[in-house]
Parts: sequence; C-alpha cells; structure tokens
Amino acid sequence: MRSVSNAQSLDVTIRPLKLGPTDYARYVRLHSLVEPDHPTTLEDAEKTIKGRDPKLEHAHYFAELDGEVVGYARYSQLRDRYHPQTFSLHVRTHPAWRRRGVGASLYQHLSEKLEPFSPLLFVSGATEDRPDALRFLKTRGFGEEARYFESRLDLATFNETPYTDLLRTVAEGPLDVRPLAEIMPGTPDYRQRMFDLDWQLTLDEPAPYEHTKPEPEAWIENYFEHPRFSPDSILIARDGDTWVGISELRLTPKEGVIGNWFTALHQNYRGQGIATAMKVRNILWAHEQGYREIRTDNNSLNRPMLNINERLGFIKQPAYIGFRKELRRAP
Repeated sequence: MRSVSNAQSLDVTIRPLKLGPTDYARYVRLHSLVEPDHPTTLEDAEKTIKGRDPKLEHAHYFAELDGEVVGYARYSQLRDRYHPQTFSLHVRTHPAWRRRGVGASLYQHLSEKLEPFSPLLFVSGATEDRPDALRFLKTRGFGEEARYFESRLDLATFNETPYTDLLRTVAEGPLDVRPLAEIMPGTPDYRQRMFDLDWQLTLDEPAPYEHTKPEPEAWIENYFEHPRFSPDSILIARDGDTWVGISELRLTPKEGVIGNWFTALHQNYRGQGIATAMKVRNILWAHEQGYREIRTDNNSLNRPMLNINERLGFIKQPAYIGFRKELRRAP
C-alpha cells in the first residue's frame, strides 16, 4: 500500500484488490461508472481479478481517497500474444476524479511494480471518443497499433428475406450446421474438438501480432466454465466428422443484448456464403429468444468479416484504438 499526492494535494492511497465479495462489488460499481454501456457482474469481476491461467502474471489495484474508490488499474501478461516481458496495462478513473492525477498515479504504480520483470512492451487502449484517454496514452509514449470496431445490430430492423435462398442452399449443402448443445451428448471429446477448432481458426484471423497457442487445459476451463457460456447459441459447422466452422453468440450482463463472440470458417469452405448463413441463423435465434441487439467486435485488418457485418446491417461504433509502447529492445 502506498500514498501518492499530486499537484492538487490529493492524498491517494493505492492498494491491491482483495479476493472476496467486498472488493468485487467495488470493482463492479466503478466499472459501471466508467463503462456504463458495458456492465459487468460480480461473477465476471471474480473471474477478472482471480484470473484463470496460472501461467500469466497479473495484479489489480484500487486508488482510494478518504476510503472511496476513485480509480482502478491492472497489469497482466497476454494469453493470445504471450511473452514474459509483454504486459497489458489497464487504468480507469472514476468520472468525478478525472484530470486530478489519479490515473497518472496508478500508471506510475504499475510501471514501478513491473520493473523487476524488465518489460519490453506495454499495450493498452482507449476508444476514439475519449480524447482525454488518448492524450493520456500518447503523452506517455504510446503509439497506435491497430483499431477495433464494436458493431451493433438492432434485431427489430433485420430483414431475413434477402437471405432465404442462401439459408436453404447452405442447409442442403454438404456441411452439417447445428448448435453445440445438440452435438455435445454424442461427442465425448467435444471439449478438445472445440479447442482444436478455435486454435485452427484463430491462426487465420488477421491480427497486428503473432498469435500464441494457449495451454489446452487452461483454455478449456476458461471457455466451458465461463459464466456466459451457452451451448445453445454456438453453431458448429461439420464436414462429416471434421469440425470446420463456428458462429458463437455469448450472453452479456446488459439486458436484451447478446454478443457475437467468434465467427470463422476454415479457408477451404470460404466464398460460399456459409459464414453469412451461420450468422443469419444466429440472428434469427437471438430474435426468437427476445434479444433486441447483437454486438460484435472486429479489428480493422479483418475486412472480410467487417464486410459481412456491414451487409447484415451492423453499425460500427467509435473505434477502440490499441496502443503499444516499446520500453526496451528484445535481446
């Protein structure tokens, strides 16, 4: 625990988050103020703070002022681009205490805590409609790495008529497309198959960095024990006994909203409208279940999927800009 005073004499105390419902609830409250359109839950907070993969170094901190939580920060190694000296930094300040040095104190604290690791690279990010957050990163030496778009589809406006023939063609084609919930009972190794499929398709996903293969056991636990996992909303495409595609919807804490987590198809089956048909099937399923909106995320390098989403009527939101800061060169 440490106390930090900035130019305005704020006596900010920075301490580690404690495992337990009290700090989880404080985290949820702060998150709801900072990200009101992307709420979280106590269950999600526990998963975020405790972590799932023991391979990854991570730590979480609160900034407090007179007992009130005014900021939050964490560092963590990244599972999908793992390097022992690469860390993701996340700093958030209570809206009422912004531009008062809270974020600066938290960033300094993270930097000091990471010095023993001799870090080579920091990554972070902010949405383009938050000029204060962008300025915060740029003044600390971060440069833009990539842009990521959240896109939203209002299900009340979706017109399935243009896709009727495509849905029929794909349904009559060689691939068997059905929910994971229907596949699981007759497939004892479905967990391993899902891991293998996800990794194979992830390798084809455009990204500004080289993907790191996760540890199977940690990935499988994180995926299937995730509080938002829903096998009824995951479509799997199979060619005989071979799994070749996925279109996954995942539950969210926001009422009436469901997320499109991952849609991808093995390259040998692309160009036939199969991925579009799978997304349309999930759109219709979500509408039948009473959801009002689907949200999805894509980076700017994944133009083929952005094109599909745009044709389906998804509307891009302000971009999340990924930043990087090189501290040292790798030996």
